[in-house]
Amino acid sequence: MVLRGILDRTLGGSICIRGNASITDVAKASEPNKNYQRSIIKEHKKDIVNYLEKREYLFFPEVVLSYTISEDLDNVQLSKSYSSIIETGSAKNKDIKFSVSQKTFTGKESRTPQIIYTVTIDIDVELLQKQKPLKRIDGNHRLTAAEEMSSSYEDIQIPFCIILLKQDADDEKFESVIFHNINSKGRHLTSEENLKAILNKDHFDDAELERNFSWSYVKARQLVEAIDFTYLPSIKNAFVLPGTSNQLHKRTVAIALLEFLRERSLIRKTVSIDNVLQKLNIINAIYNEEPELALSHDEGLLIAFTYYAFKQGEESNRHLSAFKNWIIHNNIHELKYIDCDSIVKIYDKVLEQKLRIFMAMPYYDDKEVDRYNEILQKAINTIIAKNPHLNLTKYPIMREEGPSIDIITNLLNNIRNCEIFIVDISENNPNVFFEYGSAHGLNKPIIVVKKADDKTKVPLDVDKNLRMKYEGHYGLEELLVERISQTVKHLGFVLN
Repeated sequence: MVLRGILDRTLGGSICIRGNASITDVAKASEPNKNYQRSIIKEHKKDIVNYLEKREYLFFPEVVLSYTISEDLDNVQLSKSYSSIIETGSAKNKDIKFSVSQKTFTGKESRTPQIIYTVTIDIDVELLQKQKPLKRIDGNHRLTAAEEMSSSYEDIQIPFCIILLKQDADDEKFESVIFHNINSKGRHLTSEENLKAILNKDHFDDAELERNFSWSYVKARQLVEAIDFTYLPSIKNAFVLPGTSNQLHKRTVAIALLEFLRERSLIRKTVSIDNVLQKLNIINAIYNEEPELALSHDEGLLIAFTYYAFKQGEESNRHLSAFKNWIIHNNIHELKYIDCDSIVKIYDKVLEQKLRIFMAMPYYDDKEVDRYNEILQKAINTIIAKNPHLNLTKYPIMREEGPSIDIITNLLNNIRNCEIFIVDISENNPNVFFEYGSAHGLNKPIIVVKKADDKTKVPLDVDKNLRMKYEGHYGLEELLVERISQTVKHLGFVLN
């Protein structure tokens, strides 16, 4: 493998080699310096692979590499002044060989001849199976993407700069300083500044925009043109660039929002911008009700709200209300930065949490057991009607009266697995108290109820426990709605 370039100097005066080579060759000959390089961001690498494969508007800035010259092994040395490299003529390292040639140019407007030094680095390909001689300072994601490309992409040329270093601590520090300066000193263009050119109709028509990016970029352009904060005042702050008082970055937020929905298959290419605006109007109304949300400048929170507005369909209003209550109850809106993907994953896990109810009651007859099952289910349905985000279910109240090994095993398993235990202690039924004791021993949240007209004396050891009296089936249903709701809140769930 041959890498060739001209001998040059960096801004700080260090010797370097600048040239062009196949991107796959540069990737094969180099590796990241693990002392300072960050881990690869998979999404960023994937974007670069897609960019290379399309081959449209293909351009990369130079990658910055380093090579540490060994005076004992290499056939070149850096001069003491770091002004040039000197060929020593012999080297122990037969796998890498440097050669320097020069050419003199005399320009028409210059009386002083200009000498250009060309450096050729000849690397034995067998060496690359064991080690990578060049270290990556800048461009690691580009080269990592190239490592996964097929040989058909070897013709893609990329500019490189190889900074030549000595084997000493100062040069090791210098290398890490270069990495820091490249990644921190310059003011990076904001996404808004980049997207301003990309979404400009004079630059890309819809077909080009979709081909080079995705159809969500086409929709984003339409959304940016359609948004009018006269009608969406409460969510305007989410479109304001963080750190500024009123500088909008509508394009950035529109792209992030639509890409988030597209990647999760919540919108398709046929989605209408009117539909998106309708969802934003719903969220604007929610923000308007809660001043702390309206003050939020976080686009991630807005995107998460939009995600649930699309995901829940006809039930979206009640789901969004529950999501809003959860956000405020847990003070999530006060975070300086909200990652919409993380928030959605956490809240989805909250939604998946099961709330299973076990009810113990005296056995009268099958008809009465069925009636109690019906009452409990009606209470659950009433709660879910207002709180569709709850995964609230019940274990059917068992019909069997007499004990058996299978019945007891099943009963104890259900008590162990339930999140809420309800016990009707009317008539002091011994089987009911057995179940009550089992739940108590497992520290289950317990709701104790008793018929108002039951004159049976409560045993002394449970006499002081809080119990609620009810009159008739309807009274029981109302009582269960109230007590189950309070218990669910006590367990940390937010209700509408």
